[in-house]
Amino acid sequence: TSFFYTTVILAFVGGLAIGSYIVKGPLKRGKDPLKLLARVQIGIGCTTLLLFVLFILTAPLFHAFQESQSAWFATVGLEQFYIFLVITPPVVLMGFTFPLVSVIYNHAEGNIGKDIGSLGALDTVGSVAGSVVAAFVLIPLLGTVRSFLAVVMINLLLGTWLLQFRKNGIMMKRLAGVLVVAIVGLVALLPANTVWINKQWNTVLEDKVIYYREGPSASVGVTEFRNRNAALSINGAITAYTLLNDVQVHKMLGVLPWIFTEEPGDALVVGLGIGITAKTLDMAGVPDISVAEISPEVAYVCENIFGTLYFQADSSPAIFIEDGRAHLYRSEKTYDLITTNAIHPRLGNGIYTSDFYAMCADRMSPDGIMCQWIPTNWLSEEEYKTLLRSFTAVFPCASLWVINDAHTIVLGSGKPFRYDLEKIMARLREPAINEYLERSLYINSADVLKHFWLDNAALKDYIGPGELNTDNRPVIEFSKVVSRAPNLDVLTSFAGNQVRVGELFETGHDRMNVLNAIESRQQELANRLGVYIEQID
Repeated sequence: TSFFYTTVILAFVGGLAIGSYIVKGPLKRGKDPLKLLARVQIGIGCTTLLLFVLFILTAPLFHAFQESQSAWFATVGLEQFYIFLVITPPVVLMGFTFPLVSVIYNHAEGNIGKDIGSLGALDTVGSVAGSVVAAFVLIPLLGTVRSFLAVVMINLLLGTWLLQFRKNGIMMKRLAGVLVVAIVGLVALLPANTVWINKQWNTVLEDKVIYYREGPSASVGVTEFRNRNAALSINGAITAYTLLNDVQVHKMLGVLPWIFTEEPGDALVVGLGIGITAKTLDMAGVPDISVAEISPEVAYVCENIFGTLYFQADSSPAIFIEDGRAHLYRSEKTYDLITTNAIHPRLGNGIYTSDFYAMCADRMSPDGIMCQWIPTNWLSEEEYKTLLRSFTAVFPCASLWVINDAHTIVLGSGKPFRYDLEKIMARLREPAINEYLERSLYINSADVLKHFWLDNAALKDYIGPGELNTDNRPVIEFSKVVSRAPNLDVLTSFAGNQVRVGELFETGHDRMNVLNAIESRQQELANRLGVYIEQID
């Protein structure tokens, strides 16, 4: 989250400044800078290792914070403060390093201006190189935990090497040597993907772990639970289940834009997930499907673990391993349909801003349809409306569809929708898509169209005026809602505003029985939402 990144940056900038200030005391007292530098490096390794162990042991507290549903400062705020305390001690010691090296180097050469410039350049190069090597070399090859231990070992070895220039550092040498041997043993024995340690941090991995891998873009896990159902987690957040309700959502992310698109030829899916949306479009007969997925680990999981049930189809979609926004910048194609996979806006704000929707609109055909999943949980009512408002600010014609208490879908276009019931029913009767939807209890067109909730006029009235979620002002990222359950304020705000399909869908008199069936299903869905609201309230 943005709060976590802010905490880390604050700890590093503040810690380095504090360390640089503290070190002037020992230097003024005439301490040997080389000996002090050696001890500082060994100290960085030792404190980091100890705090790493402490972080693992106290990880259950983080989960308790997240589940308590107390005020923001008592949960997220306290969690960030604790992270700050854990990170700061070794960073303060790191702050000793540059002043000490500057003093040592200046004493050797005697040209302070040139010396500081050279050291500053090396410091910058080292910072960039360290970031690149950690993300793209160490973590893919060794995993997060072994990479961490390898970096600790570098600090210890550096400190030991520096002590070679002083004769009275025997105890420190022995300590560093013992620790280095111990860490080498750990690195050799620990698997690259240390699932046990990650379980302490990640409640998603509580059940049987089918697959777990850490890559430069994401840590991806697949777990089995509840009678052989599975969940896909990315960086600790579940993005897809194989439970019926979740499968229905991902199928509707493909079906709903498809039934309103005139002869769709090209489709783009932003985010692969477990492949249900992409396969749905394939089963619907869309000839050219592109998928933008930033993580190669997710693509592997989709094809090799979920593939037989959800992904493999007659013609596999083209998968581009890149960010969805980057793909829209790079691609020269025009899409008839763009749909996004379900990742919560608190964790993936980049695909929920009006700027992103403007990029999509630029890449869509004149009759194209944009489809966006919007959750009702972990957001305030105003934040939920802000997401809808950001969407409709770009797509003047829109409609809201409610899948269940936790999931809604908004469709958008530059032109008014044609609610042609005959055309929609004909499409949904096509054998391949019909059989595929029946597996998820969508037996007929009424089961699909029951999710219709607000047409364009009703949606505009519902969201009203207000601010937008933009790249420059990502208000959703800084939400302070703690509870991750569906927000009752959101559900009750639109529960009584449902637009009946009979008022909107075009059909002949001989089809009134179909409209009546759809409205009956709509009422059943509204009743289920009402029951849920009463139970939770």
